This record gives sequence, C-alpha cells and structure tokens, in this order.
Amino acid sequence: MTLNPDNDADREVYVSNLINTNHEALVIDACSLIHIRSTEKMVEILTCLRCPCIITDIVHSEAKTFKKLIGGVVKDEPMELDYFLENDLLFMQDLNDDAAAISFLELTSLHRLDNGEAQSIVIANKNNYAFCTNDRKALSVMSAEYPHLQSLTTLHLLQNWHMEAGISQADLLDSIRKIQVGSPNFPSPKMPLYSWFQTL
Repeated sequence: MTLNPDNDADREVYVSNLINTNHEALVIDACSLIHIRSTEKMVEILTCLRCPCIITDIVHSEAKTFKKLIGGVVKDEPMELDYFLENDLLFMQDLNDDAAAISFLELTSLHRLDNGEAQSIVIANKNNYAFCTNDRKALSVMSAEYPHLQSLTTLHLLQNWHMEAGISQADLLDSIRKIQVGSPNFPSPKMPLYSWFQTL
C-alpha cells in the first residue's frame, strides 16, 4: 500500500501510532530490509516499531532475495514483499516533485550514495521520517547533512523487538545468525549498538 503523507486523514491515523520519536514514520533501505527479512521474524519486528514503515520504489526493486541456510546449503529466497505491503506492514513512496529529484541527484553524484539510499534519505528528509540503514557512508551523510533526522540501524530494530516483545536472548541470537548467513560480517564493530550486541 502507498502512504500519502500529504493526506490529512492519513496523517491523523498514522501520527497516533508514533513510538519514542518525533518522526511520523521510518524509512528502511535495502540492506536493512534484507536483514530484517532474513530473520524470518519480519512481521513481529515491524509490528513492534508501532509506526509506519516506508520503503521506496527503488528499494522495492533492489531487494529481490535474501540468503537462507537450507539443509546445510545457502540458497537465495524471494523477499515476497507483497504480503507486507498488502497488510499495511510496509508502505511504498517515491519521489514526486522536482525539488526531491534534485536532492536525489545531489546525493548520488556528490556523495556517491546508491540510488536506493539516496531516494530513501530524500523521502525521509522531505517528510520528517527517521531512516534505517547499515551503510556507513549513508549514516555519515545523515549525520553531516540531516542531523535533525533520527538515524537507525538493523541493530536498533532488533533491540527494539527484543525489548518490546520480550523475546529470549536465544531467539534474538538465532535471528542474528540468520542475518549472518547472507552478511557474515554483521554487525560491524563500528555500528551503533555494537557494544550492546557484545553483551548478548
């Protein structure tokens, strides 16, 4: 489903679901989306955020598969995002004006961000959304250019799920191991909340 931030009725409904943030929604980029999907607990993780979760049309096209260990063999599994979109667990937005398109070009050309990250940041900035990514360059750009926006990583989403749903440490670590099937170096020691991860 598409979220229309310019529709007053939509804003009234969604603002009431905010949790611990001044932002109206969370934009999730491709790398974080793939990680969340890899846990096979995406419904629970998104539900615990208690705010609209946005992906862009580019991210939707980029995030096609995730890695899964099946019978000792790593295989590509389809993301199957339609279920999440149809059930309002994810909403899709794209760039819909010239100013946003100019900002997108600046991020891709000047800061060398990939298209999905750049589009996600532009949409986050335009609508005052928080942004979730694991990409160090994207996080650096967010800190330097958009300090008014909250920057999160997959670890933040996992920690929130752990605290909100009260899942066990064993289940949390199992989900992290599933992410590591496709991303062996997750989480990076330089990632925010890495010290929390080390306590698990």
